[in-house]
Amino acid sequence: MRLCKHDLNKADLSMTAQLDFSREVLAERYQVQQQLGRKTGRRTLLAHDLETGELVVIKLLLLGQTSTGTI
Repeated sequence: MRLCKHDLNKADLSMTAQLDFSREVLAERYQVQQQLGRKTGRRTLLAHDLETGELVVIKLLLLGQTSTGTI
């Protein structure tokens, strides 16, 4: 498994409002397998890289979100 960093656009980040990330595709490249962690302002996801075939860990930073948000 490798760690990667990828810039996601606002449409990709809109998916963070959903509790079930399974099988979502981010940036037309990463197919989410499961959510590994959830803390205030960030989510950690296990995803399959559709270009390389590798499993990757994605850290989403939720800038501008408050702890009272719906995420």
